Amino acid sequence: MHRRIPETLSEKSPSLIILILLISFPPVCTVLISPGLPQISDHFHISNSQTQQLITLFLLGYAFGQLCYPSIANYYGRKAAIFTGMIVFIISCVLCILSIFLHHFALFSIGRFIMAIGSSVGMNITYTIINDYYPVQRARTIISYVLVSIAVLPAAAVAIGGLLVTRLGWEYCIYLLSIYGIFIMILCTGLPETLTKAKQKPMKFWTTIHGYLGALKNLNLIYFSLVYGFCCSIIYVVAAAAPFIAMDIIGIKAQVYGLYLILSYGTQLLSSFLSGYLSKHYKGFTIINLGLTISIFGCILMWALFYFNYIGIFSLILPLAIIMFGLPMIYSNATIYALSKHDDKANGSSIMSFIVIFGSFFATYLYGLVPSSAALVLPSFIFGILIIAIISYFMGYKEYHRFEESL
Repeated sequence: MHRRIPETLSEKSPSLIILILLISFPPVCTVLISPGLPQISDHFHISNSQTQQLITLFLLGYAFGQLCYPSIANYYGRKAAIFTGMIVFIISCVLCILSIFLHHFALFSIGRFIMAIGSSVGMNITYTIINDYYPVQRARTIISYVLVSIAVLPAAAVAIGGLLVTRLGWEYCIYLLSIYGIFIMILCTGLPETLTKAKQKPMKFWTTIHGYLGALKNLNLIYFSLVYGFCCSIIYVVAAAAPFIAMDIIGIKAQVYGLYLILSYGTQLLSSFLSGYLSKHYKGFTIINLGLTISIFGCILMWALFYFNYIGIFSLILPLAIIMFGLPMIYSNATIYALSKHDDKANGSSIMSFIVIFGSFFATYLYGLVPSSAALVLPSFIFGILIIAIISYFMGYKEYHRFEESL
Protein backbone atom coordinates (compact mmCIF):
# COMPACT_ATOMS: atom_id res chain seq x y z
CA MET A 1 0.00 0.00 0.00
CA HIS A 2 2.93 2.35 0.67
CA ARG A 3 4.15 2.00 -2.92
CA ARG A 4 0.90 3.36 -4.29
CA ILE A 5 1.48 6.81 -2.79
CA PRO A 6 2.90 8.91 -5.68
CA GLU A 7 5.92 11.19 -5.40
CA THR A 8 4.10 14.05 -7.15
CA LEU A 9 0.54 14.94 -8.09
CA SER A 10 -0.87 13.18 -11.11
CA GLU A 11 -1.35 15.18 -14.31
CA LYS A 12 -4.86 13.72 -14.38
CA SER A 13 -7.18 16.10 -12.55
CA PRO A 14 -9.94 14.72 -10.30
CA SER A 15 -13.22 14.18 -12.17
CA LEU A 16 -15.66 16.97 -11.34
CA ILE A 17 -18.59 14.57 -11.80
CA ILE A 18 -17.19 12.07 -9.29
CA LEU A 19 -16.42 14.84 -6.78
CA ILE A 20 -19.97 16.15 -7.16
CA LEU A 21 -21.47 12.71 -6.48
CA LEU A 22 -19.07 12.09 -3.60
CA ILE A 23 -19.61 15.35 -1.71
CA SER A 24 -23.39 15.12 -2.11
CA PHE A 25 -23.52 11.50 -0.94
CA PRO A 26 -24.01 12.27 2.81
CA PRO A 27 -26.79 14.87 2.33
CA VAL A 28 -28.55 12.57 -0.14
CA CYS A 29 -28.44 9.78 2.46
CA THR A 30 -29.80 12.23 5.03
CA VAL A 31 -32.83 13.57 3.13
CA LEU A 32 -33.90 10.72 0.83
CA ILE A 33 -36.07 9.24 3.58
CA SER A 34 -37.54 12.60 4.70
CA PRO A 35 -40.78 12.30 2.64
CA GLY A 36 -41.31 8.96 4.36
CA LEU A 37 -40.94 10.20 7.94
CA PRO A 38 -44.71 10.06 8.67
CA GLN A 39 -44.85 6.51 7.25
CA ILE A 40 -41.79 5.49 9.29
CA SER A 41 -43.70 6.60 12.40
CA ASP A 42 -46.52 4.24 11.46
CA HIS A 43 -44.21 1.34 10.52
CA PHE A 44 -42.34 1.34 13.84
CA HIS A 45 -45.29 2.62 15.91
CA ILE A 46 -43.42 5.66 17.24
CA SER A 47 -44.21 9.37 17.61
CA ASN A 48 -43.48 12.05 15.01
CA SER A 49 -40.88 13.64 17.29
CA GLN A 50 -39.03 10.32 17.58
CA THR A 51 -39.05 9.99 13.80
CA GLN A 52 -37.68 13.52 13.35
CA GLN A 53 -34.79 12.54 15.59
CA LEU A 54 -33.67 10.11 12.86
CA ILE A 55 -32.37 13.16 10.98
CA THR A 56 -30.70 14.41 14.16
CA LEU A 57 -29.12 11.01 14.86
CA PHE A 58 -27.84 10.79 11.31
CA LEU A 59 -26.22 14.22 11.64
CA LEU A 60 -24.54 13.17 14.89
CA GLY A 61 -22.96 10.18 13.14
CA TYR A 62 -22.17 12.40 10.15
CA ALA A 63 -20.32 14.83 12.45
CA PHE A 64 -18.23 12.24 14.29
CA GLY A 65 -17.56 10.46 11.01
CA GLN A 66 -15.48 13.46 9.97
CA LEU A 67 -12.90 12.50 12.59
CA CYS A 68 -12.54 8.90 11.42
CA TYR A 69 -10.78 9.31 8.08
CA PRO A 70 -7.92 11.88 8.18
CA SER A 71 -5.40 9.39 9.62
CA ILE A 72 -6.23 6.87 6.89
CA ALA A 73 -6.18 9.61 4.25
CA ASN A 74 -2.81 10.96 5.42
CA TYR A 75 -1.09 7.55 5.52
CA TYR A 76 -2.76 5.14 3.11
CA GLY A 77 -4.13 7.76 0.74
CA ARG A 78 -7.32 9.64 -0.04
CA LYS A 79 -8.80 6.77 -2.06
CA ALA A 80 -8.17 4.24 0.72
CA ALA A 81 -10.16 6.47 3.07
CA ILE A 82 -13.03 6.64 0.56
CA PHE A 83 -13.21 2.85 0.19
CA THR A 84 -13.08 2.36 3.97
CA GLY A 85 -16.06 4.67 4.41
CA MET A 86 -18.02 3.01 1.63
CA ILE A 87 -17.54 -0.46 3.13
CA VAL A 88 -18.89 0.87 6.46
CA PHE A 89 -21.83 2.34 4.54
CA ILE A 90 -22.69 -0.99 2.88
CA ILE A 91 -22.65 -2.75 6.27
CA SER A 92 -25.05 -0.12 7.61
CA CYS A 93 -27.47 -0.72 4.74
CA VAL A 94 -27.64 -4.40 5.66
CA LEU A 95 -28.55 -3.46 9.26
CA CYS A 96 -31.26 -1.04 8.10
CA ILE A 97 -32.81 -3.62 5.79
CA LEU A 98 -32.85 -6.22 8.58
CA SER A 99 -34.55 -3.74 10.91
CA ILE A 100 -37.32 -3.13 8.37
CA PHE A 101 -38.26 -6.80 8.29
CA LEU A 102 -37.90 -7.17 12.06
CA HIS A 103 -39.88 -3.96 12.78
CA HIS A 104 -37.04 -3.02 15.13
CA PHE A 105 -36.66 0.76 15.44
CA ALA A 106 -33.55 0.63 17.66
CA LEU A 107 -31.73 -1.48 15.07
CA PHE A 108 -32.86 0.89 12.32
CA SER A 109 -31.50 3.85 14.33
CA ILE A 110 -28.15 2.10 14.83
CA GLY A 111 -28.01 1.33 11.13
CA ARG A 112 -28.70 4.95 10.21
CA PHE A 113 -26.03 6.14 12.66
CA ILE A 114 -23.44 3.81 11.11
CA MET A 115 -24.64 4.83 7.64
CA ALA A 116 -23.86 8.44 8.56
CA ILE A 117 -20.33 7.53 9.67
CA GLY A 118 -19.70 5.64 6.44
CA SER A 119 -21.16 8.21 4.05
CA SER A 120 -19.45 11.12 5.85
CA VAL A 121 -16.21 10.24 4.07
CA GLY A 122 -17.65 11.90 0.97
CA MET A 123 -17.63 15.43 2.35
CA ASN A 124 -14.32 15.16 4.18
CA ILE A 125 -12.22 13.68 1.40
CA THR A 126 -13.74 15.78 -1.39
CA TYR A 127 -12.55 18.99 0.27
CA THR A 128 -9.16 17.38 0.93
CA ILE A 129 -8.74 16.33 -2.71
CA ILE A 130 -9.70 19.77 -4.03
CA ASN A 131 -7.31 21.57 -1.66
CA ASP A 132 -4.57 19.03 -2.47
CA TYR A 133 -4.78 19.52 -6.20
CA TYR A 134 -5.81 23.12 -6.90
CA PRO A 135 -4.38 26.53 -5.88
CA VAL A 136 -6.61 28.68 -3.64
CA GLN A 137 -8.18 30.87 -6.34
CA ARG A 138 -8.95 27.90 -8.59
CA ALA A 139 -10.22 25.91 -5.60
CA ARG A 140 -12.81 28.64 -4.90
CA THR A 141 -14.26 28.18 -8.37
CA ILE A 142 -14.11 24.36 -8.25
CA ILE A 143 -15.85 24.24 -4.86
CA SER A 144 -18.59 26.58 -6.12
CA TYR A 145 -19.28 24.15 -8.97
CA VAL A 146 -18.95 21.04 -6.79
CA LEU A 147 -21.47 22.52 -4.37
CA VAL A 148 -23.97 22.42 -7.23
CA SER A 149 -24.43 18.83 -6.08
CA ILE A 150 -25.55 19.94 -2.61
CA ALA A 151 -28.14 22.08 -4.37
CA VAL A 152 -29.43 19.62 -6.94
CA LEU A 153 -28.92 16.06 -5.73
CA PRO A 154 -30.54 16.37 -2.27
CA ALA A 155 -33.52 18.11 -3.93
CA ALA A 156 -33.71 15.32 -6.48
CA ALA A 157 -33.36 12.80 -3.65
CA VAL A 158 -36.37 14.30 -1.85
CA ALA A 159 -38.40 14.15 -5.08
CA ILE A 160 -37.34 10.55 -5.74
CA GLY A 161 -38.02 9.68 -2.10
CA GLY A 162 -41.50 11.16 -2.43
CA LEU A 163 -42.19 9.03 -5.51
CA LEU A 164 -40.88 5.88 -3.83
CA VAL A 165 -42.91 6.50 -0.67
CA THR A 166 -46.10 7.11 -2.68
CA ARG A 167 -45.71 4.30 -5.22
CA LEU A 168 -43.75 1.56 -3.43
CA GLY A 169 -43.23 2.41 0.23
CA TRP A 170 -40.55 4.17 2.29
CA GLU A 171 -38.53 0.94 2.57
CA TYR A 172 -37.46 1.34 -1.05
CA CYS A 173 -35.56 4.50 -0.08
CA ILE A 174 -33.14 2.28 1.85
CA TYR A 175 -32.88 -0.20 -1.03
CA LEU A 176 -32.06 2.64 -3.42
CA LEU A 177 -29.40 4.06 -1.10
CA SER A 178 -27.69 0.65 -1.00
CA ILE A 179 -27.45 0.51 -4.79
CA TYR A 180 -26.37 4.16 -5.02
CA GLY A 181 -23.54 3.63 -2.52
CA ILE A 182 -22.12 0.69 -4.48
CA PHE A 183 -22.36 2.76 -7.68
CA ILE A 184 -20.37 5.66 -6.17
CA MET A 185 -17.77 3.27 -4.75
CA ILE A 186 -17.15 1.88 -8.24
CA LEU A 187 -16.88 5.39 -9.73
CA CYS A 188 -14.29 6.44 -7.15
CA THR A 189 -11.82 3.87 -8.48
CA GLY A 190 -11.30 6.39 -11.30
CA LEU A 191 -10.07 9.19 -9.03
CA PRO A 192 -6.33 9.99 -9.00
CA GLU A 193 -4.48 9.72 -5.70
CA THR A 194 -3.72 13.25 -4.44
CA LEU A 195 -1.69 12.31 -1.37
CA THR A 196 2.01 12.62 -2.17
CA LYS A 197 5.00 11.17 -0.34
CA ALA A 198 5.91 14.62 0.97
CA LYS A 199 2.51 14.93 2.70
CA GLN A 200 2.29 11.36 3.97
CA LYS A 201 2.11 11.15 7.77
CA PRO A 202 2.44 8.18 10.14
CA MET A 203 -0.82 6.69 11.35
CA LYS A 204 -0.33 7.28 15.07
CA PHE A 205 -2.93 8.18 17.67
CA TRP A 206 -1.05 11.13 19.17
CA THR A 207 -0.10 12.43 15.74
CA THR A 208 -3.79 12.48 14.88
CA ILE A 209 -4.71 14.22 18.15
CA HIS A 210 -1.94 16.77 17.62
CA GLY A 211 -3.27 17.48 14.13
CA TYR A 212 -6.79 18.02 15.47
CA LEU A 213 -5.57 20.29 18.28
CA GLY A 214 -3.59 22.34 15.80
CA ALA A 215 -6.70 22.83 13.69
CA LEU A 216 -8.81 23.74 16.73
CA LYS A 217 -6.32 26.48 17.64
CA ASN A 218 -6.81 28.10 14.24
CA LEU A 219 -9.53 30.67 14.96
CA ASN A 220 -9.84 31.58 11.29
CA LEU A 221 -10.75 27.97 10.52
CA ILE A 222 -13.16 27.79 13.47
CA TYR A 223 -15.12 30.97 12.72
CA PHE A 224 -15.60 30.33 9.01
CA SER A 225 -16.47 26.68 9.72
CA LEU A 226 -19.20 27.97 12.05
CA VAL A 227 -20.52 30.22 9.27
CA TYR A 228 -20.64 27.25 6.92
CA GLY A 229 -22.11 25.00 9.60
CA PHE A 230 -24.96 27.28 10.67
CA CYS A 231 -25.96 27.98 7.07
CA CYS A 232 -25.76 24.29 6.20
CA SER A 233 -27.91 23.45 9.22
CA ILE A 234 -30.82 25.31 7.61
CA ILE A 235 -31.01 22.61 4.94
CA TYR A 236 -31.32 19.86 7.55
CA VAL A 237 -33.77 21.77 9.74
CA VAL A 238 -35.96 22.18 6.65
CA ALA A 239 -35.57 18.45 5.86
CA ALA A 240 -36.79 17.56 9.35
CA ALA A 241 -39.56 20.18 9.71
CA ALA A 242 -40.97 20.94 6.26
CA PRO A 243 -42.51 17.48 5.58
CA PHE A 244 -44.77 17.84 8.61
CA ILE A 245 -45.77 21.41 7.70
CA ALA A 246 -46.46 20.37 4.11
CA MET A 247 -48.31 17.12 4.84
CA ASP A 248 -49.92 17.64 8.26
CA ILE A 249 -50.71 21.39 8.19
CA ILE A 250 -51.05 22.17 4.47
CA GLY A 251 -52.26 18.67 3.58
CA ILE A 252 -50.31 17.68 0.46
CA LYS A 253 -49.06 14.20 -0.42
CA ALA A 254 -45.44 13.03 -0.12
CA GLN A 255 -45.00 12.80 -3.89
CA VAL A 256 -46.27 16.35 -4.46
CA TYR A 257 -44.16 17.66 -1.58
CA GLY A 258 -41.01 16.15 -3.08
CA LEU A 259 -41.67 17.71 -6.48
CA TYR A 260 -42.41 21.15 -5.01
CA LEU A 261 -39.26 21.02 -2.91
CA ILE A 262 -37.19 20.72 -6.08
CA LEU A 263 -38.24 24.30 -6.86
CA SER A 264 -36.84 25.60 -3.57
CA TYR A 265 -33.70 23.47 -3.39
CA GLY A 266 -33.16 23.92 -7.13
CA THR A 267 -32.42 27.62 -6.70
CA GLN A 268 -29.14 26.52 -5.14
CA LEU A 269 -28.14 25.26 -8.58
CA LEU A 270 -28.43 28.76 -10.04
CA SER A 271 -26.73 30.25 -7.01
CA SER A 272 -23.80 27.82 -7.20
CA PHE A 273 -23.10 28.72 -10.82
CA LEU A 274 -23.55 32.42 -10.03
CA SER A 275 -21.16 32.12 -7.08
CA GLY A 276 -18.59 30.44 -9.34
CA TYR A 277 -18.90 33.27 -11.85
CA LEU A 278 -18.77 36.01 -9.20
CA SER A 279 -15.67 34.43 -7.62
CA LYS A 280 -13.72 35.40 -10.75
CA HIS A 281 -14.62 39.08 -10.36
CA TYR A 282 -15.29 39.79 -6.67
CA LYS A 283 -13.77 38.98 -3.31
CA GLY A 284 -15.31 36.13 -1.37
CA PHE A 285 -16.37 38.47 1.43
CA THR A 286 -18.53 40.46 -1.00
CA ILE A 287 -20.25 37.27 -2.18
CA ILE A 288 -20.86 36.11 1.41
CA ASN A 289 -22.47 39.48 2.21
CA LEU A 290 -24.78 39.10 -0.77
CA GLY A 291 -25.75 35.54 0.20
CA LEU A 292 -26.55 36.50 3.80
CA THR A 293 -28.71 39.40 2.64
CA ILE A 294 -30.72 37.19 0.27
CA SER A 295 -31.28 34.42 2.83
CA ILE A 296 -32.39 36.85 5.54
CA PHE A 297 -34.88 38.43 3.13
CA GLY A 298 -36.38 35.00 2.34
CA CYS A 299 -36.63 34.19 6.04
CA ILE A 300 -38.42 37.46 6.84
CA LEU A 301 -40.80 36.86 3.92
CA MET A 302 -41.77 33.40 5.21
CA TRP A 303 -42.24 34.73 8.73
CA ALA A 304 -44.50 37.55 7.50
CA LEU A 305 -46.64 35.22 5.36
CA PHE A 306 -47.06 32.69 8.17
CA TYR A 307 -47.69 35.43 10.76
CA PHE A 308 -50.61 36.78 8.72
CA ASN A 309 -51.92 33.21 8.51
CA TYR A 310 -51.19 32.70 4.81
CA ILE A 311 -49.98 29.13 5.19
CA GLY A 312 -49.94 27.26 1.90
CA ILE A 313 -47.58 25.46 -0.39
CA PHE A 314 -46.39 28.63 -2.12
CA SER A 315 -45.90 30.58 1.11
CA LEU A 316 -43.66 27.68 2.18
CA ILE A 317 -41.82 26.95 -1.07
CA LEU A 318 -41.20 30.50 -2.40
CA PRO A 319 -39.46 31.84 0.73
CA LEU A 320 -37.50 28.59 1.02
CA ALA A 321 -36.35 29.08 -2.59
CA ILE A 322 -35.04 32.54 -1.71
CA ILE A 323 -33.32 31.31 1.45
CA MET A 324 -31.72 28.42 -0.45
CA PHE A 325 -30.58 30.78 -3.23
CA GLY A 326 -28.41 32.70 -0.78
CA LEU A 327 -26.78 29.71 0.94
CA PRO A 328 -24.25 28.52 -1.72
CA MET A 329 -22.83 32.05 -1.95
CA ILE A 330 -22.08 31.82 1.76
CA TYR A 331 -20.66 28.36 2.26
CA SER A 332 -18.69 28.02 -0.99
CA ASN A 333 -16.59 31.02 0.05
CA ALA A 334 -16.59 30.32 3.79
CA THR A 335 -15.06 26.90 3.01
CA ILE A 336 -12.08 28.43 1.21
CA TYR A 337 -11.47 31.06 3.87
CA ALA A 338 -11.65 28.39 6.58
CA LEU A 339 -8.87 26.28 5.04
CA SER A 340 -6.81 29.08 3.48
CA LYS A 341 -4.70 29.63 6.63
CA HIS A 342 -4.20 25.98 7.60
CA ASP A 343 -1.46 23.83 6.00
CA ASP A 344 -2.69 20.35 7.00
CA LYS A 345 -5.64 20.10 4.61
CA ALA A 346 -6.78 16.63 5.72
CA ASN A 347 -7.06 17.49 9.43
CA GLY A 348 -8.27 21.01 8.62
CA SER A 349 -11.01 19.59 6.37
CA SER A 350 -11.89 17.07 9.05
CA ILE A 351 -12.32 19.66 11.81
CA MET A 352 -14.19 21.99 9.45
CA SER A 353 -16.54 19.20 8.40
CA PHE A 354 -17.03 18.13 12.04
CA ILE A 355 -17.99 21.68 13.04
CA VAL A 356 -20.29 22.02 10.04
CA ILE A 357 -22.19 18.80 10.64
CA PHE A 358 -22.18 19.00 14.44
CA GLY A 359 -23.71 22.46 14.06
CA SER A 360 -26.40 20.93 11.86
CA PHE A 361 -26.96 18.17 14.42
CA PHE A 362 -27.25 20.70 17.24
CA ALA A 363 -29.69 22.88 15.27
CA THR A 364 -31.99 19.98 14.34
CA TYR A 365 -31.82 18.65 17.91
CA LEU A 366 -32.87 22.03 19.30
CA TYR A 367 -35.65 22.28 16.74
CA GLY A 368 -36.95 18.91 17.87
CA LEU A 369 -37.15 20.22 21.44
CA VAL A 370 -39.41 23.12 20.46
CA PRO A 371 -42.77 22.28 22.07
CA SER A 372 -44.92 23.98 19.42
CA SER A 373 -45.57 22.46 15.98
CA ALA A 374 -46.92 25.77 14.59
CA ALA A 375 -45.66 26.70 11.12
CA LEU A 376 -44.32 30.04 12.41
CA VAL A 377 -41.65 28.20 14.40
CA LEU A 378 -39.66 27.30 11.24
CA PRO A 379 -38.94 30.84 9.93
CA SER A 380 -38.30 32.08 13.48
CA PHE A 381 -35.77 29.31 14.04
CA ILE A 382 -34.05 29.90 10.68
CA PHE A 383 -33.79 33.62 11.45
CA GLY A 384 -32.02 32.82 14.73
CA ILE A 385 -29.57 30.55 12.89
CA LEU A 386 -28.75 33.31 10.38
CA ILE A 387 -28.12 35.84 13.14
CA ILE A 388 -25.60 33.49 14.78
CA ALA A 389 -23.99 32.88 11.35
CA ILE A 390 -23.59 36.65 10.86
CA ILE A 391 -21.89 37.03 14.25
CA SER A 392 -19.49 34.16 13.41
CA TYR A 393 -18.81 35.72 10.02
CA PHE A 394 -17.78 39.08 11.47
CA MET A 395 -15.51 37.34 13.98
CA GLY A 396 -13.95 35.33 11.13
CA TYR A 397 -13.55 38.45 9.00
CA LYS A 398 -11.60 40.17 11.79
CA GLU A 399 -9.44 37.07 12.42
CA TYR A 400 -8.65 36.64 8.72
CA HIS A 401 -7.44 40.22 8.37
CA ARG A 402 -5.53 40.04 11.65
CA PHE A 403 -3.67 37.01 10.26
CA GLU A 404 -2.99 38.84 6.99
CA GLU A 405 -1.58 41.86 8.83
CA SER A 406 0.73 39.65 10.88
CA LEU A 407 2.48 38.32 7.77
